[in-house]
Amino acid sequence: MVDGKADNKSSTPNMSAISNDVKITENANLGIGVENPSTLVDIKSNNINSGFRLIDGSEGEYYRLVSNLNGDAKWQKRNSVIVSQTEGSYSGLIFTTTLNYTGRYIILEPGEWMVRSNLLLRAFNSASPSSGAYARFSWAEHTNGEYIISQDVLFGKTFGGDYLLDYGIAKGATIIKNSSSEAKK
Repeated sequence: MVDGKADNKSSTPNMSAISNDVKITENANLGIGVENPSTLVDIKSNNINSGFRLIDGSEGEYYRLVSNLNGDAKWQKRNSVIVSQTEGSYSGLIFTTTLNYTGRYIILEPGEWMVRSNLLLRAFNSASPSSGAYARFSWAEHTNGEYIISQDVLFGKTFGGDYLLDYGIAKGATIIKNSSSEAKK
């Protein structure tokens, strides 16, 4: 044990005296400010923002420490909130049970995302003032020349809305996890 301030006056030092000590156990556990480190690296600090620092060139303000499956860690920019609006129109839809592509898409970086969707539904040439329909939407991927409902969707695979007369709104929240190493469209 290394007694940082040489303030361990007894064989059972108090917590204040331990706070500046470094200890390596017979199991190669390293403890800083810890009397009996229980993991390979065990750090205890009594002050916020003073227990751990990693400077490797990838750090930055408001970055977060992330690791891969091997435990390799690096600092990464937080892209937790992206506000994006995609406008467009799609017409000529004939209501069937098959999947129709609207021509609208988003691009998601790797990670988990909550996507909120709000779509204005408008029917042209309604047969009568009392006619209406229910429309259901899903996030899809273009694979081998066809659109399939995305397997990356963790929650909210479909959302929808109905309209009477000429207008309606479809809205929903979908959680999508892009597990790949690249952005997906």
